[in-house]
Amino acid sequence: MNAPILSVIIPGYNRLEPLKFTLRSAIQAGAKLSKPIEFILVDDGSEPPLARQLGDFVPADVLRHLRQPNQGSIIARQTGLHAAKGSYILFLDSDDLIHPDKLKLHLDVLETNGADVTYDDMATATLGEDYGTTYTPGNPLAVVNDSATLFLCVQPAPHGPIYRREYL
Repeated sequence: MNAPILSVIIPGYNRLEPLKFTLRSAIQAGAKLSKPIEFILVDDGSEPPLARQLGDFVPADVLRHLRQPNQGSIIARQTGLHAAKGSYILFLDSDDLIHPDKLKLHLDVLETNGADVTYDDMATATLGEDYGTTYTPGNPLAVVNDSATLFLCVQPAPHGPIYRREYL
């Protein structure tokens, strides 16, 4: 497989049901890309291990499992970042959901404009059967051109934005 364009890093700890929604939404968004991406689940000491709890919910060739002793989500993100191979990085929590078009739209902007970070507007998600989700647009976020305003006033890091790896 070619090097992935994007690494989606998800730290998890003992929250199986929300994690299933997160994985389903991220994998559906990833299916819209023409370039390879990787999904990395960093199990932060769950008991039983998340890989065992998930079983075959996500095929082994789609999701890479990393496991570490419980150290918190920041260390789990760093573990995932060190293992990531993508040119771009997206951090998700185990209860985050992403719109099916997010990854494609963000990567288009990153590659076209050479941006270091992209972010998007908020939406309301409605959870459905079989871990599906529908989205209703929410309030648009302010457009900013400097990272201090983005991270202090609009979109606190690390949630939601996609980062150019060198930026991190």
